[in-house]
Amino acid sequence: GNSELFVCDFSPITISGFSCDDVDGNLITCAVDNGTMAGGDVTFTPVAGANTITLTATDACGMTATCQTIVTVTLNSPPTVTYPTFFQAPVFYVCNLDPITTADWSGSFYCSDPDGNLATCELNSGAVNGDGTITFTPVEGINDLVMTATDDCGLTAVGEVQVLVYFRTAPVPVCPGDQEIFVCDLSPITIDGFDCNVFNGTCEVDNGTLTDGSVTFTPIVGVNTITLTATNECGQIGTCQTNVTVNMNNAPTATCPGNMEMLVCDLSPITIAGFSCSDADGNLASCEVDNGTLSGSEVTFTPVEGVNTITLTATDDCGETATCAMTVTVTVNSPPNAPNCPANDEIFVCSLAEICIPGITWSDVDNNLVSIVPSVGTLSSGTLCFTPVEGVNTITITATDECGETAECTFTVTVTVNTPPVAHCPGDMTIYLFELDEVCIPGFYCDDVDDNLATCDVNVGTLIGDELCFTPVEGDNQIIISATDDCGAGSKGSCECIMNINVVLISNCPKLTISTELGVLQGHYRDVTVTIENATYEIGGFDLLMAYDASAISFMNAEPLEFLNDCNWEYFTYRTGAEGNCGNACPSGILRVFALAETNNGPGINPSCYIAPDAGQYDLFNMRFFVTNDRTFECQFVPINFHWGDCGDNTFSSVSGDSLFVDRLIYNFTGNLIWDEDDDGMFPEVVRPQFWGTPDYCLNNPDPDKPVPIRCIDFQHGGINIICADEIDDRGDLNLNGISNEIADAVVFTNYFIHGMDAFVVNAEGQIAASDANADGISLSVADLVYIIRVINGDVLPIDKIVPYESTVGIGKRGSVSVIVADAELGGGAFVFEGDVKVDLTDNSSHMQLKSNFDGENTKVVIYSFDKGAVFSGEILQTNGRLLSVEASDYFGNLYKVGALPQSFSLTSYPNPFNPSTTIEMMLPIASDWNVDIYNVSGQKVGAFSGKSESGLIKVTWDAAGQSSGIYFIKASAGDYKATKKAILLK
Repeated sequence: GNSELFVCDFSPITISGFSCDDVDGNLITCAVDNGTMAGGDVTFTPVAGANTITLTATDACGMTATCQTIVTVTLNSPPTVTYPTFFQAPVFYVCNLDPITTADWSGSFYCSDPDGNLATCELNSGAVNGDGTITFTPVEGINDLVMTATDDCGLTAVGEVQVLVYFRTAPVPVCPGDQEIFVCDLSPITIDGFDCNVFNGTCEVDNGTLTDGSVTFTPIVGVNTITLTATNECGQIGTCQTNVTVNMNNAPTATCPGNMEMLVCDLSPITIAGFSCSDADGNLASCEVDNGTLSGSEVTFTPVEGVNTITLTATDDCGETATCAMTVTVTVNSPPNAPNCPANDEIFVCSLAEICIPGITWSDVDNNLVSIVPSVGTLSSGTLCFTPVEGVNTITITATDECGETAECTFTVTVTVNTPPVAHCPGDMTIYLFELDEVCIPGFYCDDVDDNLATCDVNVGTLIGDELCFTPVEGDNQIIISATDDCGAGSKGSCECIMNINVVLISNCPKLTISTELGVLQGHYRDVTVTIENATYEIGGFDLLMAYDASAISFMNAEPLEFLNDCNWEYFTYRTGAEGNCGNACPSGILRVFALAETNNGPGINPSCYIAPDAGQYDLFNMRFFVTNDRTFECQFVPINFHWGDCGDNTFSSVSGDSLFVDRLIYNFTGNLIWDEDDDGMFPEVVRPQFWGTPDYCLNNPDPDKPVPIRCIDFQHGGINIICADEIDDRGDLNLNGISNEIADAVVFTNYFIHGMDAFVVNAEGQIAASDANADGISLSVADLVYIIRVINGDVLPIDKIVPYESTVGIGKRGSVSVIVADAELGGGAFVFEGDVKVDLTDNSSHMQLKSNFDGENTKVVIYSFDKGAVFSGEILQTNGRLLSVEASDYFGNLYKVGALPQSFSLTSYPNPFNPSTTIEMMLPIASDWNVDIYNVSGQKVGAFSGKSESGLIKVTWDAAGQSSGIYFIKASAGDYKATKKAILLK
């Protein structure tokens, strides 16, 4: 097709797209008329304007075909440069040689090209901007700016402009010289002579207003500085300063004397000095007063009664004034006032020596008194001193002023003479102490009818209220109370009282033990002994109350033994049954034993001792019991316990009868601690079992003059252990020869039916027990004889004796609920609890069956199961009751031997006090790790023991031979249990 081409010159050009073809395939030539054809391209040399190229195709037959292409060629024209022309080179004043943009010549600089193929438009130093301006980086002086335009064909055009560049210089302003001016006030003032000398910039002052070379400003007193600042367009600054010192007028000063009061006899003229006027600027104009006449520094005026005011006024040349004023209060003389006497008074004195009465005052409105005279004694500084008489003393005080006027007052002083004080002591006494620590005894005090007691002193200790607190010595302690009143020592001011306190030191608390009788046969008598040991204080009598199971044992009588007999105690008796004195009659199973050392039945009949020799163990008395023949009680332990019904049960009396001793510790028959009165943590009062120990309220005596019972007796229960038949026989061995169920046994048995008990000549108890051959629980029956004969004939097998296992069942403690604990697997159990109580199975025994019944006295419980393989162990029962007896069997019907596990955690030590070793006992209710640490009073650990044990009694012995005498603390822990006890080492 036709085309247009733009060219920079007329060099040959090539056009593509030419071709020839022939449908017959006989094409001979394909040629153009302008240029040369190679392939489909035609190369030719153009001319400006239209260039025609004709293509001709010729075949073998001479036939032709043509086509034509017109190429219009345009030749490039050079670009142009447009720039301003100046008559003179323009000048630029600059602050620095930063690039300059010719903003004032906007639209003057640009390049163009008629062909529209401008390639570049450049400035030799800077750049041509699109808005017709240029930006160049100047040099100081002449700057030749050459702009060059270039098109795509390389043709150029040039334009040149010359500009001058000069730097600006800082301005130099002109200020007038410094000046000093005096003014009356601080009104605005004007200062001339300021010139900025700056072109195209600013001119300003920092103080006031600049107008046509003058500065108007509001001055301050002193130096006023005016700074003129000239700033040119480059930000260059020039400054100058003028200081104008302004001295302003000071007000004058008027000085008056201070206000004053004057007592005058009449209203004649008076003169007051001390008036003056002055001016710091030296321009004082006048100095005048408004009352009286001023002469020099004095003013003379005629006063009036009351307040007289004098005003002084000073005035200067500027019209400033100053004033001062003073007052003169003029009083005309008046008569004096009457003196003030103290109120009538009553005074207590040690003797009729001189006394002084303060509080006498006097006054005068004119303050011109000349004398104050008392009717008796001497008056000085408001205090009257005189020698009184006993009773009423009347005194008159007279005041006189300078005019001879008088006034007086009168008062009375009633004088009472001192009475001596009185000291009070209680009577002589004996006290019992565990250690020689401080004690407090009431009944010591001093009093005074005059209520002027000064001191109430003791020779030992400290008086606190009416109590004397002191650290005693063993034996006699003499106490002297001295009372002194405010009048001091002597027959008129002091007295004393004297008493003696005998201190008996208790080194150990006595222990009463009811013996535990083992292997007791039924149907026999057995003596149970009450013993005393560690008795270190004298005993004048005792009152003991004991309880036992009257259905199992019967009390017969009691008789005094070694201690009472050897010491020749004068009275011993016992009470039981309907004639007892247990409140009213003693109920069944309660026994009271009572003894007195001295019955005051005349001289020569006195006990030989009140304390067991060497504090060892001695028998007090025997109690004889008959053991029941009821075979249901075999293998049972029958407790004989100390029993408390009121505050006087189970007590000791001192020899004088002024001290009562009650329980401290209670042990069960096995020697395990079951109650500690001193340990409120493990044994709080709120959980004290009924009939255990003396309650705390028995010691809370509200009368401070009455002695409080002393906790210093330890009790250990006892009892009778009825023997089991299985312990004394072999079933079927009636002749006790060790061979059961043989012909000789049958002969002995048949002889019994003929001759009775005379047939048993070896051991009647054992032979009776062995007769239960068929194990039906009934001894000496014909059924047993028949069974032995059948065994001899081989018709039946002998029934073996059941051998109890060596295992235990006991009581642990969880809160206020008792938990029955078994340490072996049980198949069944029978339990007896005191009273009517509730008993429940635990989770460990919930698969068993439980039956219980209250028989009017005790609750009986049986645990069993008909399920095959049913056993139980560990914590098996929960109850609020006290366990009296227990019988247990394994799954195979074998009986266990039953013992007691500790019911609670406890800690004790004995002896206490000790020297040099003590035994520490700790009762564990459950198996656990345990620690025992011993500390002195400084908190240092001086001993330690530890271990892991099953439940039961743990004993360790601490040897303190290397320690000093004093108090030590035993701290024990086992699992969740903790306890601390105090022990005393006495060397």
